[in-house]
Amino acid sequence: MLLVKTTLKESKISGIGLYSQQLIKKDEVVWRFNPNFDLRLPIEKILQLTEQQQCDFFRYAYKLKLYDRYIYCIDNAKFMNHSDAANTTSTSYQCKAKRDIKPNEEITCNYAEFDANFIPFSNKVYSDKEWRRIQLRNLK
Repeated sequence: MLLVKTTLKESKISGIGLYSQQLIKKDEVVWRFNPNFDLRLPIEKILQLTEQQQCDFFRYAYKLKLYDRYIYCIDNAKFMNHSDAANTTSTSYQCKAKRDIKPNEEITCNYAEFDANFIPFSNKVYSDKEWRRIQLRNLK
């Protein structure tokens, strides 16, 4: 669950991005998993969804590195774009500012820090169905 004031805007990185509406101080927690708000699901539950629902789920969910579970942020945290030079640092359950983040600055994270299925970006743009296939292929 986001713990700071944010808004959505067009991103120079990709599509829509998450932007700060306040000064976020270094080491301030930006997002923290809240089991009463965010979803943490095993793959068995996801496989019960329709193909289209799985596509929608996998577009914004990430797979935990240490557990066989997926996290889906209910709020706009799912619009945090990846950056190798992210202004936050993340674990599976928390994201905090690496430095001060100014108002109207895009909040970014490094997906490789927490997503077990992260694929470094290339020029390839995956359709929802392609991304679903990649996620399902990575099942153990």
